[in-house]
Amino acid sequence: RSMLISAQSEEIQEEILKIVSDSYDNFDNQLTMKDRSIKLMSDEMMELNRRNRKEDQAFITTIMNDMADAVLTLSAYGDVVTVNKAAIAILEMAETELVGERFVSLCTEYTDFQLLLSIYESYHDREREKQFGITIRNAKKQKVFCEITISPLDQSKAFSYVAIIRDVTEEAQSK
Repeated sequence: RSMLISAQSEEIQEEILKIVSDSYDNFDNQLTMKDRSIKLMSDEMMELNRRNRKEDQAFITTIMNDMADAVLTLSAYGDVVTVNKAAIAILEMAETELVGERFVSLCTEYTDFQLLLSIYESYHDREREKQFGITIRNAKKQKVFCEITISPLDQSKAFSYVAIIRDVTEEAQSK
């Protein structure tokens, strides 16, 4: 009788162990499924964000290229990062010639120090933009009289600038 009870006890223990083991396996499977679901949701959200960024970038590019004023984005060091079609037309330079160029190298009136000082002031006074008149030489070495507005942009603490340039050569020559 004690052997029978002992055998039954072992069977019960094995059944309990199997139930507990199955429970752990089931829990592990649920976690794995949950992890997969989270990963799929994360992947889907990342893809949606990527598509939205592309659409936003295309929209911004369209707006920039429809503007009559030249628009240049500048790095924190004053290098040209992007340009719109008006900048290419006013400066009579290809985009590949402008991108990477130091903005101050396009200016004839201001020394590097004066222009960088103005940009530096914009950097420290993020609420204000800086406006001033400037003379730029286009690719044909002709003077282009411009009004320029430089505004700082905060892109996750990596500061850059947007320069909006309006060609006022005709107005300046008529005065």
